[in-house]
Amino acid sequence: MTLSKSNFRFLIETVVVLAIVICITLWPQVHTHSVILGVDSIFHFNRFYDTMAQIKTGHYNYFLMNFGFDETGRIVNALYGAVMAYLQGALLLMAGSWFHYEVLSSAMLMVVAFFGMMVIGRQLKFNRLLQLVAATLYATSPAVIVWITAQQFTGWGAALMPYVFAGAFTFFNQKINWKNSLALAIPMAILIQTHILSAIITTIALVPIIIGVLFQKKNTKKSLSYGLLAVIETILLTGNVWGVMLEIMPANTLLTPWPYANMADYTSTFNLSLPNTINFAFTHGIVFWVLITTQLIISILNWKQTSILAKSVVVTIVVFIVVASPIFPWTWVSHHLPALQVLLQFPRRLNVLPELLTPILVGLNYNHVHFKKSFYSIALAISFANLGVAAYLVNTQSMAWNEHTVLSYSHNVTKFANNAAIKKAFNSQNLQAGLTTIKKNSVDYLPTTNSLTPSHPGKSLRFAYPLYWDLVKVDNSHFTKRVTSKGNLLVKFKMKKAKYQILPLVMYRRSSLFLNNHQVPKTKIKFNPLKQPIIHLNKGVNVFRLTYRPTFFTAALSFSTGIFWGLLLFFLLIKQFGNRRILKFSK
Repeated sequence: MTLSKSNFRFLIETVVVLAIVICITLWPQVHTHSVILGVDSIFHFNRFYDTMAQIKTGHYNYFLMNFGFDETGRIVNALYGAVMAYLQGALLLMAGSWFHYEVLSSAMLMVVAFFGMMVIGRQLKFNRLLQLVAATLYATSPAVIVWITAQQFTGWGAALMPYVFAGAFTFFNQKINWKNSLALAIPMAILIQTHILSAIITTIALVPIIIGVLFQKKNTKKSLSYGLLAVIETILLTGNVWGVMLEIMPANTLLTPWPYANMADYTSTFNLSLPNTINFAFTHGIVFWVLITTQLIISILNWKQTSILAKSVVVTIVVFIVVASPIFPWTWVSHHLPALQVLLQFPRRLNVLPELLTPILVGLNYNHVHFKKSFYSIALAISFANLGVAAYLVNTQSMAWNEHTVLSYSHNVTKFANNAAIKKAFNSQNLQAGLTTIKKNSVDYLPTTNSLTPSHPGKSLRFAYPLYWDLVKVDNSHFTKRVTSKGNLLVKFKMKKAKYQILPLVMYRRSSLFLNNHQVPKTKIKFNPLKQPIIHLNKGVNVFRLTYRPTFFTAALSFSTGIFWGLLLFFLLIKQFGNRRILKFSK
């Protein structure tokens, strides 16, 4: 496919605009050479350090964290976007330092979000200026930059969401075929492989869109059949995710992220202040509140002129604004559905949908309502204002690095070195060094022998935090750890006398422990409440090997997922290039 002169020029303009947006947003961090250590940085840095070390050494283990999280053999990535974790690990390996990784990762995030909105703008026939305005607004929205300012992984989910909606919007077309199902299934599968909570929120948000498609009363049967096909394709492309969950979750009692019982305290209220992107998800802030309010008013005043698609977008925005606000009875809901205290935690996380759909509504309103030319000036001014706010937020978080705090957010985090040593460690080429100077008391997905009370999840978790500190702060002078070529964790103890020892690792249902190459029966292993094995060690050298063996069902699902992705790629290549070759020969 060849680009026309006009399209090529627009492509260059798009790249230039994107480069300017990225440079302005990230300049405060680049200029100060700061490593932003936000609320979730240590948790995700450990995830990506683990996959980076696996790629670097070739010692792979899809399940156990043998490099990150203090080499304890816990399971995190397998339950939390494993594919994206390996991609981030590869990026970290290429970057070579945490500073360069943060800058590269943030730039990639903005590229993904920017082009996602460009895809929607082109699909919905926005003019070129509005495509750039909408893309700039979304790439610098609080929903996206929470990854830059606080390393909240919902930012990556937000960056991928536009592609799912672009696929869903194709069902409003006159012609419905297999392309529509793949346009929806592929981005949804990628989103599930990245961040399941974002995928759940997106799925709920698609309900008004689906109703809008059916309300057209055109191609209803085709829309339903190809929509169902998209669901099946999504399941086939994410078998590795469901397989791991079905294996680990029923067979183990897992500790959860901290539940927030008072969910009503973390709702989103209308205000004209700057957005908060530091913790507890994010708030809209003045720019997006003004944008959301004005676009909803314009849509309501011109309701008869708007398309069904635009009406579906308006309904979705309104629903999510209401549900994320104090108007919604979150106190009652969180009491009767305590699982939401863990799964969602903060109703503000639902703010991502209004921030995603409002830039789209700007373009739809322009297409359906006859505005004066001053509309462009206003739209540009709003996008520049939002860009300035994003740069300011990044600057605020970057400043902590060169102040006495170093950490831009320090709750539940403990320093094991002074500020100078922490900065030196994170600036070094030794990527593990920084992770030894700061530790976060995070017990997510750790196994336990205790029973958890669903109705009071917070009380059930309190025992775990002091035990986890004992695990990661353990005196390592009498043992060493290394990872074998098969991805197993070796722990070597040198004991001056025989005694019982709590091993610095955890075990799951399908974990196995070997002592001096002999498997230790689990019936002979005692466990503390954090599933750390307590073993009698003899005087001298004791070598333990920790392994994990998934079920055949899980392995088969993971293998089949790879096969389905390969077949899909082959099919798309044949459709893209095979037909051209056939046409060429027929001529």
